Amino acid sequence: MRIKAGLPHLRLHDLRHQFASFLVNAGHTIYEVQKILGHSDTKMTERYAHLSLKTLQGAANSASVAMRGAGQAAVVVSEMLEAA
Repeated sequence: MRIKAGLPHLRLHDLRHQFASFLVNAGHTIYEVQKILGHSDTKMTERYAHLSLKTLQGAANSASVAMRGAGQAAVVVSEMLEAA
């Protein structure tokens, strides 16, 4: 089947890794993926699930947005206190 599909080097186990990576990059927790794959330990799941660069950049950007928002909220609170 692999040769007919033009994927002679693909192993079925590769698909399991890809499946785990899709789940993690779609926002599912490592614990959810662990249960779906039937792993008894999250360490094994971590070996299967690989975060994409896009997912990592999104996480870093969300922290940046939160930090900027926290600074703005502090200014608003400070202004409200001064006005009182």
